[in-house]
Amino acid sequence: METIPEDKEKISHKTPKEGRDPLTSKLPNRGYLRDSIQSWNERTNKYEPGWEHRFNKRTEFTFFELTNAYETGPISSKSFYCAPYRNALLMIDLKDTEGAPTRFLLLCWFSWDNVNWFQFMEDAWGRMQWEDIDMPSKESYPIPILAPYIKFSYGISGGDVQSKYFPFKLSAIFNSV
Repeated sequence: METIPEDKEKISHKTPKEGRDPLTSKLPNRGYLRDSIQSWNERTNKYEPGWEHRFNKRTEFTFFELTNAYETGPISSKSFYCAPYRNALLMIDLKDTEGAPTRFLLLCWFSWDNVNWFQFMEDAWGRMQWEDIDMPSKESYPIPILAPYIKFSYGISGGDVQSKYFPFKLSAIFNSV
């Protein structure tokens, strides 16, 4: 009878599989395109997905539906597999707030493996803030796609659950050219 070394027991199923959500172990939503190809990588000896960019393919993904954001730590969106796309247009629909003055902070995150996330910063983009005196507002910003996975998080300060909230919607249109 073969025994399993103690090291294997400690390692098994403790870390999420590459590309899967660390909480649910599910693969993220993927933007499938008809012009996708599988190319052989001789360095890693495996097939990797690639995309031709002769035709402009678009998809819209909603990171946060119309949400009443309260002052509760940072909230993260679901991740989106954006590797087939080269750029995106982020659309932010900020409604008018109710209650005491609040501040809304929006952060953009990229990941190679959907496990380790890194904040995206380019000038002021990537760490954007609004106050309730700026509301209501509809804004859009271009995003370069730099890694296979993207997600957003937000935080609110100066509000509470009883009477103060900050309603907003966050979505993006991804383009392949």
